[in-house]
Amino acid sequence: MNLTIIRALLEDARQQVLDNRVFRLLVILTMVPILMTFVVAFREDALVVLWGFEPIYYADLIQSFGGGSIGDPSGIREQFIQTFQSLIVNFFAGSLGVIFCIAATAFFMPRVLEKGAADTLFSKPVSRFAILFSRYIAGLLFIAGIGGVLVLGMFFGFGLRSGYWDAGFLWGAVTLVYLFGLMHAFSICVAVLTRSSTAAILLTVVLFFIAGRVHWGWETIQYIQHSEMAVLMRESRQGATDDAEKLGSADEEDEQEGFLALMLGSVKVLHYTLPKTRDARIITDKLRRALTNDDFEWKSADGELVIQSAPRGFLIDTESRGELEADGVRWIPMSPKDAKEAELCIRRYPRPQVERGISKSLRPQTGRALAKELKQELEEQPTTVVQPTLKNLSYGGVRMTRVAWGAQGDHSVLSHQRLIFHFDQWIYEIDIVMSEGDTMLAARGAQPLQEFLSPQNMTLGSERHLGQDEWYRQQFGWTSPWRYNIFFSLASSLAFASLMLTIAWLRLSRIDF
Repeated sequence: MNLTIIRALLEDARQQVLDNRVFRLLVILTMVPILMTFVVAFREDALVVLWGFEPIYYADLIQSFGGGSIGDPSGIREQFIQTFQSLIVNFFAGSLGVIFCIAATAFFMPRVLEKGAADTLFSKPVSRFAILFSRYIAGLLFIAGIGGVLVLGMFFGFGLRSGYWDAGFLWGAVTLVYLFGLMHAFSICVAVLTRSSTAAILLTVVLFFIAGRVHWGWETIQYIQHSEMAVLMRESRQGATDDAEKLGSADEEDEQEGFLALMLGSVKVLHYTLPKTRDARIITDKLRRALTNDDFEWKSADGELVIQSAPRGFLIDTESRGELEADGVRWIPMSPKDAKEAELCIRRYPRPQVERGISKSLRPQTGRALAKELKQELEEQPTTVVQPTLKNLSYGGVRMTRVAWGAQGDHSVLSHQRLIFHFDQWIYEIDIVMSEGDTMLAARGAQPLQEFLSPQNMTLGSERHLGQDEWYRQQFGWTSPWRYNIFFSLASSLAFASLMLTIAWLRLSRIDF
Protein backbone atom coordinates (compact mmCIF):
# COMPACT_ATOMS: atom_id res chain seq x y z
CA MET A 1 0.00 0.00 0.00
CA ASN A 2 1.63 3.21 -1.19
CA LEU A 3 1.28 6.83 -0.12
CA THR A 4 -1.36 7.56 -2.75
CA ILE A 5 -3.68 4.88 -1.37
CA ILE A 6 -3.19 6.17 2.20
CA ARG A 7 -4.11 9.66 1.07
CA ALA A 8 -7.16 8.33 -0.72
CA LEU A 9 -8.33 6.47 2.40
CA LEU A 10 -7.84 9.54 4.56
CA GLU A 11 -9.70 11.69 2.05
CA ASP A 12 -12.51 9.14 2.02
CA ALA A 13 -12.63 9.26 5.82
CA ARG A 14 -12.83 13.03 5.73
CA GLN A 15 -15.66 12.93 3.22
CA GLN A 16 -17.52 10.40 5.37
CA VAL A 17 -17.48 12.94 8.18
CA LEU A 18 -18.29 16.10 6.22
CA ASP A 19 -21.12 14.45 4.27
CA ASN A 20 -22.77 13.32 7.50
CA ARG A 21 -25.89 15.35 8.32
CA VAL A 22 -25.69 14.46 11.99
CA PHE A 23 -22.19 15.92 12.07
CA ARG A 24 -23.50 19.21 10.72
CA LEU A 25 -26.35 19.17 13.23
CA LEU A 26 -24.00 18.53 16.14
CA VAL A 27 -21.69 21.33 15.01
CA ILE A 28 -24.66 23.69 15.08
CA LEU A 29 -25.64 22.48 18.56
CA THR A 30 -22.11 23.03 19.85
CA MET A 31 -22.42 26.67 18.86
CA VAL A 32 -25.06 27.19 21.57
CA PRO A 33 -22.72 26.89 24.61
CA ILE A 34 -19.99 28.70 22.69
CA LEU A 35 -22.28 31.65 22.00
CA MET A 36 -23.27 31.66 25.69
CA THR A 37 -19.62 32.21 26.68
CA PHE A 38 -19.54 35.28 24.40
CA VAL A 39 -22.96 36.63 25.30
CA VAL A 40 -22.61 36.14 29.07
CA ALA A 41 -19.48 37.51 30.75
CA PHE A 42 -18.43 36.29 34.19
CA ARG A 43 -17.19 39.39 36.00
CA GLU A 44 -15.81 39.63 39.53
CA ASP A 45 -19.19 40.22 41.19
CA ALA A 46 -21.85 39.57 38.56
CA LEU A 47 -22.89 37.95 35.31
CA VAL A 48 -23.04 40.55 32.56
CA VAL A 49 -25.49 39.69 29.78
CA LEU A 50 -25.31 41.27 26.33
CA TRP A 51 -22.27 43.44 26.99
CA GLY A 52 -23.62 45.10 30.11
CA PHE A 53 -27.28 45.26 29.23
CA GLU A 54 -28.44 43.22 32.23
CA PRO A 55 -26.02 42.44 35.12
CA ILE A 56 -26.99 39.57 37.43
CA TYR A 57 -25.13 39.68 40.73
CA TYR A 58 -23.87 36.42 42.17
CA ALA A 59 -25.28 37.25 45.60
CA ASP A 60 -28.80 37.78 44.19
CA LEU A 61 -28.55 34.65 42.06
CA ILE A 62 -27.51 32.41 44.97
CA GLN A 63 -30.08 33.89 47.34
CA SER A 64 -32.83 33.36 44.76
CA PHE A 65 -32.12 29.61 44.98
CA GLY A 66 -32.29 29.60 48.76
CA GLY A 67 -28.61 30.22 49.48
CA GLY A 68 -27.28 32.56 52.12
CA SER A 69 -24.83 35.42 52.04
CA ILE A 70 -21.69 34.71 50.03
CA GLY A 71 -19.40 37.34 51.55
CA ASP A 72 -16.80 38.29 48.96
CA PRO A 73 -18.40 37.37 45.60
CA SER A 74 -15.18 37.46 43.57
CA GLY A 75 -14.33 33.87 44.52
CA ILE A 76 -17.70 32.62 43.24
CA ARG A 77 -16.79 33.55 39.65
CA GLU A 78 -14.36 30.69 39.14
CA GLN A 79 -16.80 28.19 40.62
CA PHE A 80 -19.53 29.33 38.21
CA ILE A 81 -17.22 29.00 35.20
CA GLN A 82 -15.87 25.58 36.15
CA THR A 83 -19.37 24.29 36.90
CA PHE A 84 -20.53 25.42 33.46
CA GLN A 85 -17.49 23.82 31.81
CA SER A 86 -18.07 20.53 33.62
CA LEU A 87 -21.77 20.52 32.78
CA ILE A 88 -21.15 20.98 29.06
CA VAL A 89 -18.07 18.78 28.56
CA ASN A 90 -18.64 15.99 31.10
CA PHE A 91 -22.43 15.62 30.90
CA PHE A 92 -23.70 16.89 27.56
CA ALA A 93 -20.64 16.11 25.42
CA GLY A 94 -19.24 13.22 27.46
CA SER A 95 -22.57 11.39 27.77
CA LEU A 96 -25.24 12.59 25.36
CA GLY A 97 -22.70 13.79 22.79
CA VAL A 98 -20.91 10.42 22.70
CA ILE A 99 -24.22 8.62 22.22
CA PHE A 100 -25.16 10.89 19.30
CA CYS A 101 -21.74 10.35 17.74
CA ILE A 102 -22.12 6.58 18.11
CA ALA A 103 -25.42 6.78 16.24
CA ALA A 104 -23.89 9.02 13.57
CA THR A 105 -20.87 6.80 12.85
CA ALA A 106 -22.43 3.34 13.22
CA PHE A 107 -23.17 3.11 9.47
CA PHE A 108 -19.52 3.60 8.40
CA MET A 109 -18.72 -0.14 8.20
CA PRO A 110 -22.16 -1.51 7.15
CA ARG A 111 -22.12 0.87 4.17
CA VAL A 112 -18.73 -0.51 3.12
CA LEU A 113 -20.03 -4.08 3.35
CA GLU A 114 -23.00 -3.46 1.06
CA LYS A 115 -22.86 -5.65 -2.02
CA GLY A 116 -22.18 -3.02 -4.67
CA ALA A 117 -19.83 -0.91 -2.58
CA ALA A 118 -17.86 -3.94 -1.38
CA ASP A 119 -17.31 -5.30 -4.91
CA THR A 120 -15.92 -1.97 -6.07
CA LEU A 121 -13.81 -1.23 -2.98
CA PHE A 122 -12.27 -4.67 -2.47
CA SER A 123 -11.27 -4.90 -6.13
CA LYS A 124 -8.75 -2.12 -5.43
CA PRO A 125 -5.20 -2.87 -4.22
CA VAL A 126 -6.14 -1.99 -0.64
CA SER A 127 -5.90 -4.37 2.31
CA ARG A 128 -9.00 -5.01 4.31
CA PHE A 129 -7.21 -3.92 7.48
CA ALA A 130 -6.51 -0.53 5.86
CA ILE A 131 -10.18 -0.14 4.99
CA LEU A 132 -11.20 -1.08 8.52
CA PHE A 133 -8.67 1.26 10.08
CA SER A 134 -9.69 4.14 7.81
CA ARG A 135 -13.29 3.82 9.01
CA TYR A 136 -12.06 3.86 12.60
CA ILE A 137 -10.04 7.00 11.89
CA ALA A 138 -13.12 8.54 10.27
CA GLY A 139 -15.02 8.14 13.52
CA LEU A 140 -12.18 9.71 15.52
CA LEU A 141 -12.11 12.64 13.08
CA PHE A 142 -15.84 12.98 13.60
CA ILE A 143 -15.60 13.41 17.38
CA ALA A 144 -12.34 15.35 17.19
CA GLY A 145 -13.95 17.94 14.94
CA ILE A 146 -16.99 18.40 17.16
CA GLY A 147 -15.07 18.23 20.44
CA GLY A 148 -12.36 20.56 19.17
CA VAL A 149 -14.87 23.18 18.06
CA LEU A 150 -16.71 22.96 21.39
CA VAL A 151 -13.69 23.13 23.70
CA LEU A 152 -11.72 25.71 21.72
CA GLY A 153 -14.79 27.87 21.25
CA MET A 154 -15.57 27.88 24.97
CA PHE A 155 -11.90 28.41 25.81
CA PHE A 156 -11.68 31.58 23.74
CA GLY A 157 -15.16 32.67 24.79
CA PHE A 158 -14.28 32.60 28.50
CA GLY A 159 -10.89 34.15 27.80
CA LEU A 160 -12.01 37.06 25.62
CA ARG A 161 -15.24 37.93 27.42
CA SER A 162 -14.56 36.91 31.02
CA GLY A 163 -10.77 37.13 31.14
CA TYR A 164 -10.58 33.52 32.32
CA TRP A 165 -7.86 31.63 30.43
CA ASP A 166 -7.82 28.00 31.58
CA ALA A 167 -5.37 25.98 29.48
CA GLY A 168 -6.22 22.82 31.42
CA PHE A 169 -9.74 22.95 30.00
CA LEU A 170 -8.31 21.99 26.60
CA TRP A 171 -7.76 18.46 27.89
CA GLY A 172 -11.53 18.04 27.59
CA ALA A 173 -11.26 17.60 23.82
CA VAL A 174 -8.67 14.83 24.21
CA THR A 175 -10.88 13.08 26.74
CA LEU A 176 -13.85 13.09 24.36
CA VAL A 177 -11.75 11.51 21.60
CA TYR A 178 -10.40 8.87 24.00
CA LEU A 179 -13.82 8.00 25.37
CA PHE A 180 -15.44 7.79 21.95
CA GLY A 181 -12.51 5.81 20.55
CA LEU A 182 -13.19 3.01 23.04
CA MET A 183 -16.86 2.81 22.11
CA HIS A 184 -16.24 3.26 18.38
CA ALA A 185 -13.96 0.20 18.30
CA PHE A 186 -16.77 -1.93 19.74
CA SER A 187 -19.26 -0.38 17.31
CA ILE A 188 -17.08 -1.32 14.34
CA CYS A 189 -16.69 -4.88 15.66
CA VAL A 190 -20.46 -5.31 15.98
CA ALA A 191 -21.01 -3.72 12.57
CA VAL A 192 -18.64 -6.17 10.89
CA LEU A 193 -20.11 -9.18 12.67
CA THR A 194 -23.76 -8.28 12.01
CA ARG A 195 -23.52 -5.90 8.99
CA SER A 196 -26.24 -3.88 10.73
CA SER A 197 -25.89 -0.26 11.82
CA THR A 198 -28.93 -0.65 14.09
CA ALA A 199 -27.30 -3.49 16.01
CA ALA A 200 -24.08 -1.50 16.26
CA ILE A 201 -25.91 1.48 17.75
CA LEU A 202 -27.99 -0.48 20.26
CA LEU A 203 -25.22 -2.76 21.51
CA THR A 204 -22.67 0.05 21.78
CA VAL A 205 -25.04 2.26 23.77
CA VAL A 206 -25.80 -0.70 26.05
CA LEU A 207 -22.07 -1.29 26.55
CA PHE A 208 -21.55 2.40 27.30
CA PHE A 209 -24.06 2.30 30.15
CA ILE A 210 -23.06 -1.15 31.43
CA ALA A 211 -19.36 -0.22 31.57
CA GLY A 212 -20.18 2.85 33.62
CA ARG A 213 -22.43 0.95 36.04
CA VAL A 214 -19.94 -1.90 36.45
CA HIS A 215 -17.14 0.51 37.20
CA TRP A 216 -19.35 2.34 39.72
CA GLY A 217 -20.19 -0.97 41.38
CA TRP A 218 -16.50 -1.89 41.58
CA GLU A 219 -15.73 1.51 43.13
CA THR A 220 -18.47 0.89 45.70
CA ILE A 221 -17.00 -2.50 46.62
CA GLN A 222 -13.51 -1.04 47.04
CA TYR A 223 -14.84 1.90 49.04
CA ILE A 224 -16.77 -0.30 51.46
CA GLN A 225 -13.86 -2.66 51.94
CA HIS A 226 -11.50 0.19 52.81
CA SER A 227 -13.82 2.18 55.05
CA GLU A 228 -14.96 1.80 58.60
CA MET A 229 -18.25 0.48 57.24
CA ALA A 230 -16.47 -2.73 56.24
CA VAL A 231 -15.49 -3.43 59.83
CA LEU A 232 -19.08 -2.98 61.00
CA MET A 233 -20.42 -5.17 58.21
CA ARG A 234 -17.93 -7.94 58.96
CA GLU A 235 -18.73 -7.81 62.66
CA SER A 236 -22.47 -7.84 61.93
CA ARG A 237 -22.08 -10.73 59.48
CA GLN A 238 -19.94 -12.66 61.94
CA GLY A 239 -22.55 -12.15 64.64
CA ALA A 240 -25.30 -13.30 62.30
CA THR A 241 -23.23 -16.37 61.38
CA ASP A 242 -22.73 -17.27 65.04
CA ASP A 243 -26.46 -16.96 65.70
CA ALA A 244 -27.25 -19.03 62.64
CA GLU A 245 -24.91 -21.79 63.75
CA LYS A 246 -26.59 -21.83 67.13
CA LEU A 247 -29.95 -22.28 65.43
CA GLY A 248 -28.64 -24.98 63.12
CA SER A 249 -29.03 -22.91 59.88
CA ALA A 250 -25.36 -22.57 58.89
CA ASP A 251 -25.97 -24.17 55.47
CA GLU A 252 -28.35 -21.40 54.43
CA GLU A 253 -25.84 -18.79 55.59
CA ASP A 254 -23.10 -20.44 53.53
CA GLU A 255 -25.32 -20.33 50.44
CA GLN A 256 -25.85 -16.60 50.91
CA GLU A 257 -22.12 -16.07 51.36
CA GLY A 258 -21.44 -18.07 48.19
CA PHE A 259 -23.95 -16.09 46.14
CA LEU A 260 -22.52 -12.79 47.41
CA ALA A 261 -18.99 -13.92 46.58
CA LEU A 262 -20.12 -14.89 43.07
CA MET A 263 -21.72 -11.50 42.49
CA LEU A 264 -18.70 -9.60 43.76
CA GLY A 265 -16.37 -11.74 41.68
CA SER A 266 -18.46 -11.13 38.54
CA VAL A 267 -18.34 -7.37 39.06
CA LYS A 268 -14.56 -7.48 39.44
CA VAL A 269 -14.07 -9.61 36.31
CA LEU A 270 -16.30 -7.31 34.24
CA HIS A 271 -14.52 -4.26 35.62
CA TYR A 272 -11.08 -5.46 34.59
CA THR A 273 -12.39 -6.61 31.20
CA LEU A 274 -14.57 -3.71 30.06
CA PRO A 275 -13.27 -0.22 29.21
CA LYS A 276 -13.16 2.07 32.24
CA THR A 277 -15.18 4.98 30.89
CA ARG A 278 -15.74 6.62 34.32
CA ASP A 279 -11.98 7.10 34.73
CA ALA A 280 -11.80 9.45 31.73
CA ARG A 281 -13.23 12.40 33.65
CA ILE A 282 -10.88 11.89 36.61
CA ILE A 283 -7.86 11.57 34.32
CA THR A 284 -8.83 14.86 32.68
CA ASP A 285 -9.10 16.59 36.06
CA LYS A 286 -5.67 15.32 37.11
CA LEU A 287 -4.09 16.41 33.83
CA ARG A 288 -5.78 19.76 34.21
CA ARG A 289 -4.34 20.21 37.70
CA ALA A 290 -0.90 19.13 36.53
CA LEU A 291 -1.00 21.72 33.76
CA THR A 292 -2.15 24.52 36.04
CA ASN A 293 0.13 23.42 38.93
CA ASP A 294 -2.88 23.24 41.24
CA ASP A 295 -1.23 21.86 44.41
CA PHE A 296 -2.39 22.08 47.99
CA GLU A 297 -1.36 24.97 50.21
CA TRP A 298 -0.93 22.99 53.42
CA LYS A 299 -1.55 19.48 54.75
CA SER A 300 -1.41 18.17 58.29
CA ALA A 301 1.02 15.37 59.11
CA ASP A 302 -1.76 12.81 59.62
CA GLY A 303 -3.63 13.90 56.48
CA GLU A 304 -6.75 14.80 58.43
CA LEU A 305 -6.81 18.39 57.13
CA VAL A 306 -5.84 19.62 53.66
CA ILE A 307 -5.97 23.27 52.56
CA GLN A 308 -5.88 23.75 48.79
CA SER A 309 -5.22 27.51 48.65
CA ALA A 310 -4.63 30.44 50.99
CA PRO A 311 -7.35 32.99 51.80
CA ARG A 312 -7.62 35.78 49.24
CA GLY A 313 -5.15 38.51 50.14
CA PHE A 314 -3.33 36.36 52.72
CA LEU A 315 -0.24 34.16 52.74
CA ILE A 316 0.86 31.44 55.12
CA ASP A 317 3.14 32.42 57.99
CA THR A 318 6.36 30.47 57.40
CA GLU A 319 6.92 30.21 61.15
CA SER A 320 3.62 28.41 61.75
CA ARG A 321 3.84 25.38 59.45
CA GLY A 322 3.96 23.04 62.43
CA GLU A 323 1.33 20.85 63.95
CA LEU A 324 -2.22 21.97 64.59
CA GLU A 325 -1.98 20.88 68.22
CA ALA A 326 0.65 23.53 69.06
CA ASP A 327 0.09 27.19 68.17
CA GLY A 328 -1.79 26.28 65.00
CA VAL A 329 -1.24 27.31 61.41
CA ARG A 330 -1.59 31.02 60.64
CA TRP A 331 -2.18 33.06 57.50
CA ILE A 332 -1.30 36.75 57.54
CA PRO A 333 -2.05 39.61 55.10
CA MET A 334 0.27 40.14 52.17
CA SER A 335 0.61 43.77 53.22
CA PRO A 336 3.17 43.99 56.08
CA LYS A 337 1.44 46.98 57.70
CA ASP A 338 -1.69 44.89 58.32
CA ALA A 339 0.14 41.83 59.68
CA LYS A 340 -0.31 42.78 63.34
CA GLU A 341 -4.04 43.41 63.11
CA ALA A 342 -5.29 40.67 60.79
CA GLU A 343 -4.79 36.93 60.60
CA LEU A 344 -6.48 33.60 60.15
CA CYS A 345 -5.43 30.70 62.37
CA ILE A 346 -6.46 27.03 62.55
CA ARG A 347 -5.71 24.87 65.59
CA ARG A 348 -7.06 21.72 67.17
CA TYR A 349 -6.89 19.75 70.41
CA PRO A 350 -8.34 16.43 71.65
CA ARG A 351 -12.02 16.51 72.56
CA PRO A 352 -12.41 16.83 76.34
CA GLN A 353 -14.49 14.26 78.17
CA VAL A 354 -17.47 15.45 80.22
CA GLU A 355 -20.12 13.73 82.29
CA ARG A 356 -23.51 13.43 80.63
CA GLY A 357 -26.87 11.92 81.35
CA ILE A 358 -28.24 10.35 84.49
CA SER A 359 -25.49 7.76 84.56
CA LYS A 360 -22.84 10.52 84.57
CA SER A 361 -20.83 8.59 81.99
CA LEU A 362 -17.93 10.34 80.27
CA ARG A 363 -18.66 11.44 76.72
CA PRO A 364 -16.77 13.68 74.26
CA GLN A 365 -17.57 17.38 74.46
CA THR A 366 -19.31 19.01 71.49
CA GLY A 367 -18.10 22.06 69.64
CA ARG A 368 -21.31 23.97 70.35
CA ALA A 369 -20.96 23.44 74.10
CA LEU A 370 -17.41 24.81 73.99
CA ALA A 371 -18.62 27.79 71.95
CA LYS A 372 -21.19 28.60 74.65
CA GLU A 373 -18.46 28.43 77.32
CA LEU A 374 -16.29 30.81 75.28
CA LYS A 375 -19.19 33.25 74.94
CA GLN A 376 -19.69 33.31 78.69
CA GLU A 377 -15.98 33.91 79.29
CA LEU A 378 -15.88 36.80 76.80
CA GLU A 379 -18.88 38.49 78.40
CA GLU A 380 -16.94 38.72 81.67
CA GLN A 381 -13.71 40.12 80.17
CA PRO A 382 -13.17 43.92 80.38
CA THR A 383 -11.36 44.05 77.02
CA THR A 384 -14.50 42.96 75.18
CA VAL A 385 -15.85 46.04 73.41
CA VAL A 386 -18.54 44.36 71.28
CA GLN A 387 -20.59 41.73 73.11
CA PRO A 388 -20.20 38.21 71.69
CA THR A 389 -22.85 36.60 69.54
CA LEU A 390 -23.47 32.95 68.74
CA LYS A 391 -24.53 31.55 65.36
CA ASN A 392 -24.76 28.04 63.90
CA LEU A 393 -23.20 27.53 60.46
CA SER A 394 -22.55 24.64 58.09
CA TYR A 395 -19.68 24.27 55.63
CA GLY A 396 -19.34 21.18 53.49
CA GLY A 397 -21.67 19.19 55.72
CA VAL A 398 -19.71 20.09 58.89
CA ARG A 399 -21.74 21.89 61.55
CA MET A 400 -19.88 24.78 63.14
CA THR A 401 -20.69 27.37 65.80
CA ARG A 402 -19.37 30.88 65.26
CA VAL A 403 -18.62 33.20 68.14
CA ALA A 404 -18.15 36.82 67.04
CA TRP A 405 -17.02 39.69 69.25
CA GLY A 406 -14.97 42.89 69.27
CA ALA A 407 -11.88 43.55 71.37
CA GLN A 408 -9.62 46.56 71.82
CA GLY A 409 -6.36 46.24 69.91
CA ASP A 410 -3.19 48.35 69.94
CA HIS A 411 -4.50 50.87 67.42
CA SER A 412 -8.16 50.07 66.77
CA VAL A 413 -10.99 47.75 67.63
CA LEU A 414 -10.35 44.27 66.27
CA SER A 415 -13.19 42.12 65.04
CA HIS A 416 -12.85 38.50 66.16
CA GLN A 417 -14.60 35.43 64.81
CA ARG A 418 -13.96 31.92 66.10
CA LEU A 419 -15.54 28.91 64.47
CA ILE A 420 -15.61 25.88 66.75
CA PHE A 421 -16.59 22.37 65.74
CA HIS A 422 -15.79 18.78 66.57
CA PHE A 423 -14.71 16.19 64.05
CA ASP A 424 -13.74 12.66 64.99
CA GLN A 425 -11.70 12.87 68.21
CA TRP A 426 -10.65 16.49 67.68
CA ILE A 427 -11.97 19.95 68.48
CA TYR A 428 -11.10 22.43 65.72
CA GLU A 429 -10.93 26.20 66.18
CA ILE A 430 -10.64 28.67 63.30
CA ASP A 431 -9.86 32.25 64.34
CA ILE A 432 -10.35 35.20 62.01
CA VAL A 433 -9.09 38.57 63.23
CA MET A 434 -9.32 41.85 61.29
CA SER A 435 -9.43 45.56 61.87
CA GLU A 436 -12.96 46.95 61.78
CA GLY A 437 -11.74 50.18 60.25
CA ASP A 438 -10.11 48.56 57.23
CA THR A 439 -12.76 47.91 54.58
CA MET A 440 -10.34 45.96 52.39
CA LEU A 441 -9.49 43.61 55.23
CA ALA A 442 -13.19 43.36 56.04
CA ALA A 443 -13.80 42.03 52.53
CA ARG A 444 -10.91 39.61 52.96
CA GLY A 445 -12.28 38.57 56.32
CA ALA A 446 -15.59 37.55 54.76
CA GLN A 447 -13.85 35.50 52.10
CA PRO A 448 -12.44 32.76 54.38
CA LEU A 449 -15.92 31.93 55.59
CA GLN A 450 -16.98 31.12 52.03
CA GLU A 451 -14.09 30.11 49.79
CA PHE A 452 -11.51 29.12 52.39
CA LEU A 453 -13.87 26.80 54.27
CA SER A 454 -15.60 25.40 51.19
CA PRO A 455 -15.35 21.63 50.55
CA GLN A 456 -13.38 22.39 47.38
CA ASN A 457 -10.71 24.23 49.37
CA MET A 458 -10.68 22.57 52.81
CA THR A 459 -10.77 18.78 52.95
CA LEU A 460 -11.48 17.56 56.45
CA GLY A 461 -10.93 13.97 57.48
CA SER A 462 -8.84 11.09 56.19
CA GLU A 463 -10.03 8.69 53.52
CA ARG A 464 -12.35 6.85 55.92
CA HIS A 465 -14.47 10.02 56.21
CA LEU A 466 -14.62 10.80 52.48
CA GLY A 467 -17.50 10.03 50.19
CA GLN A 468 -17.07 7.36 47.55
CA ASP A 469 -16.23 9.68 44.68
CA GLU A 470 -13.73 11.73 46.69
CA TRP A 471 -12.15 8.57 48.13
CA TYR A 472 -11.65 7.04 44.67
CA ARG A 473 -10.17 10.26 43.33
CA GLN A 474 -7.55 10.13 46.09
CA GLN A 475 -6.71 6.48 45.39
CA PHE A 476 -6.61 6.87 41.60
CA GLY A 477 -3.22 8.22 40.48
CA TRP A 478 -0.13 7.81 38.30
CA THR A 479 1.89 5.99 40.96
CA SER A 480 -0.95 4.17 42.76
CA PRO A 481 -1.20 0.35 43.07
CA TRP A 482 -2.14 -1.29 39.80
CA ARG A 483 -5.88 -1.55 40.48
CA TYR A 484 -6.04 2.23 41.08
CA ASN A 485 -3.32 3.15 38.59
CA ILE A 486 -4.05 5.52 35.72
CA PHE A 487 -1.64 3.70 33.38
CA PHE A 488 -3.40 0.40 34.07
CA SER A 489 -6.77 2.01 33.39
CA LEU A 490 -5.55 3.41 30.08
CA ALA A 491 -3.74 0.22 29.06
CA SER A 492 -6.64 -2.12 29.87
CA SER A 493 -9.17 0.13 28.12
CA LEU A 494 -7.00 0.48 25.02
CA ALA A 495 -6.41 -3.30 25.07
CA PHE A 496 -10.19 -3.77 24.92
CA ALA A 497 -10.44 -1.43 21.92
CA SER A 498 -7.53 -3.21 20.20
CA LEU A 499 -9.19 -6.59 20.78
CA MET A 500 -12.44 -5.36 19.24
CA LEU A 501 -10.62 -4.07 16.14
CA THR A 502 -8.67 -7.33 15.88
CA ILE A 503 -11.87 -9.40 15.97
CA ALA A 504 -13.42 -7.11 13.35
CA TRP A 505 -10.34 -7.46 11.12
CA LEU A 506 -10.27 -11.26 11.44
CA ARG A 507 -13.94 -11.45 10.52
CA LEU A 508 -13.57 -8.98 7.65
CA SER A 509 -10.63 -10.90 6.21
CA ARG A 510 -12.78 -14.04 5.96
CA ILE A 511 -15.85 -12.47 4.36
CA ASP A 512 -16.27 -13.63 0.77
CA PHE A 513 -18.09 -11.13 -1.38
